[in-house]
Amino acid sequence: MKWLYVILPALVVVTMVAGSMVTGSNIPGWYNGLKFPSWTPPGAVIGMIWTVIFSLFIVSAILLVKNVAVGQRFYVVLGLMVLNLVLNYLWSALFFGAHQIGWALAELVILELSVWAIIVALYPLSTVGALLFLPYAFWVAFAGVLNFMIWKLN
Repeated sequence: MKWLYVILPALVVVTMVAGSMVTGSNIPGWYNGLKFPSWTPPGAVIGMIWTVIFSLFIVSAILLVKNVAVGQRFYVVLGLMVLNLVLNYLWSALFFGAHQIGWALAELVILELSVWAIIVALYPLSTVGALLFLPYAFWVAFAGVLNFMIWKLN
């Protein structure tokens, strides 16, 4: 299972890069033309927060691989992590790539549920690993409110 020490961080980085590519290519035109609530964080702050969240994701994944015996629950958490990365990218693709603000909001609810599923499934195996996902859960909840407001304003 040592290969997971490389594969999981690589999957997180691929998700970050893929999401950034679909996001960055749409900011100068479409995104900047949207109406936003006054409390929308600057793009640089959003990018920094995602970097921290993905870094915590990697640390949690490494703790899972390092400290948890391989078994059914291990594979459940691993599957939830991979599913979460797919959902994370899908939000970027829907919001920034397809300009589907409403569908992105609906998908964000599923993304939020996937973060909490990871926390619940991981907690008995690695309390620290589960707690490292809390900033992610809170950020996605905040992003959901922001996504809703952007949808409503546009």
